[in-house]
Amino acid sequence: SFQLDLARVRFFQIFQNLYKTSLKVITVKITEPSHLLDIIYAVNGNLDYYDETKQLNNIVGTTVYKDIQVISND
Repeated sequence: SFQLDLARVRFFQIFQNLYKTSLKVITVKITEPSHLLDIIYAVNGNLDYYDETKQLNNIVGTTVYKDIQVISND
């Protein structure tokens, strides 16, 4: 549908902007449910890119149950 196509275009625009401005995007393997704050802090040593990582992975809430892409500031 047209709405789905618009959503896809918007997602890829956001992802492309994040990808260009971040130093790297890494995959974090999740073996048990974890808080997104803890994951991002473990990767970055701070909470940089919290909202962007949440949006990139379409995370609702704060708990992660599957592997995710984390925007790293390293």
